[in-house]
Amino acid sequence: MRRAKGGAQPGRRPGEHRTMSIALAVVVLCAATAATAEARMRSFHTPSGNIACLYRSGDMAAVLARSPIGLRSSPPALRCDVRSLNDTAFTLDRGHRGKRVHVTDAVPAGRVLAYGSSLRLGPFRCKSRTTGLTCRSRPSGHGFALSRERQRVF
Repeated sequence: MRRAKGGAQPGRRPGEHRTMSIALAVVVLCAATAATAEARMRSFHTPSGNIACLYRSGDMAAVLARSPIGLRSSPPALRCDVRSLNDTAFTLDRGHRGKRVHVTDAVPAGRVLAYGSSLRLGPFRCKSRTTGLTCRSRPSGHGFALSRERQRVF
């Protein structure tokens, strides 16, 4: 296609392509900001303080490639640290068995989940008892049961 004087394509005004590119970038940035604002992190712990958990709702993370508009969605996730077991945590996502993992950081302090109480966080439900904490994914039924003495994934 032959360009008109000044570099513009025929039928387009000079700078029109740049204006459209800037407008698209603003829309993508606004979408990423709004999605990140919707993402939530909530933490809680058992009354003994031995088990501390962090829930992360789905969020939007910037990705340099693999997506036409540069955004990728992360699924909700739950992580619980058993403080009596150094550097050990248990993670859970919507569709897979719970996993025992090695960690080098700690879950931040949060509200107390009283014994006998349960908490629903996205697709997860956690129940606190004097015998420990049980968390499960409602869609899959997978989860973990944690206490100072015993940890089980299912």
